[in-house]
Amino acid sequence: MTSAPPAVESAPPEPGPEDTVGRLLRRHAQGADHAMAAHARSFSFASALLSRGERRAVEDIYAFCRATDDLVDESPGGARPDALLDAWEDAARASFHGSPSGLGVVDRAMRRASADDVPWSWITALFEGMRMDLRGASYATIDDVQRYAHRVAGVVGLWLARAHGVERPEDLSRADALGRAMQLTNIVRDVGEDLRRGRLYLPRRAMAAHRITLAGLLGAMGGGTIPSGYPSLLEMLMQAAERDYRAGLEGLPALPPGFGRAVAVAAGVYRGIHREVRRNGYDNLTRRGATSLPTKVVIAGRMLLRTAGTFGVSRRAAAPRALPHR
Repeated sequence: MTSAPPAVESAPPEPGPEDTVGRLLRRHAQGADHAMAAHARSFSFASALLSRGERRAVEDIYAFCRATDDLVDESPGGARPDALLDAWEDAARASFHGSPSGLGVVDRAMRRASADDVPWSWITALFEGMRMDLRGASYATIDDVQRYAHRVAGVVGLWLARAHGVERPEDLSRADALGRAMQLTNIVRDVGEDLRRGRLYLPRRAMAAHRITLAGLLGAMGGGTIPSGYPSLLEMLMQAAERDYRAGLEGLPALPPGFGRAVAVAAGVYRGIHREVRRNGYDNLTRRGATSLPTKVVIAGRMLLRTAGTFGVSRRAAAPRALPHR
């Protein structure tokens, strides 16, 4: 009798693209907690002024936004960042509409957004801003840069304001302005870092008007001379940010006192980056302007004195709403 050939164990099937993406997203979501303490040093510093409920709201929103940004910047696992971002947005959309994704950071943020009546269009705008980074978008004018800043930061200001009960359109507009201001400061601070990632957020027409070329910036990064018109270009961006800071801080009376004070301190610390850029001789190509802890403490004291008596004067917003159990 001829014996049957020995059974050959078949290898488990290779995970398909969807399985790979899902696994990477789950791993990414697990690492997204504590994001504010690790990355948002200015707001983390200011968060001592928040109540426990306010801090939880801020952390949930920040962790989601940071995790979304990191998908674009880091591409965990070597997967295509556009595929990861699409899947992350699909998970967020489903969770926002009541079907939890199992991704903790996504579900916490979307549950809160839904409960606070945050328009889905704000979250969509955030994803649109991230895709602009993926495409390597360039910006012709300062208005184009502002549109990008609205998508990646202004809508975060809107979201945080709504999470703390702000509803009046004029107050929401100020929250948008403050978010844009902080993003413009980020752009000024990180020109060299962004160039190393292959990104440039400086408006092309303003660069041309100041006789600045990409080759000139890359040369300065390599030890060459900073272009003579570069300080004026940075000042133009910082002045645009300053206008938005002024507009944004006018919305402080609409915020709960603890959150409003934290926002004031964070905004003051961020504005302080402009001073550091100037002190560095406008060299943001090889140096990174950052406020030291003692400087943060001084700025915090100044902002708290400046805003004393601001809160509760014309406030129509309520405290953060309790989240429904699901």
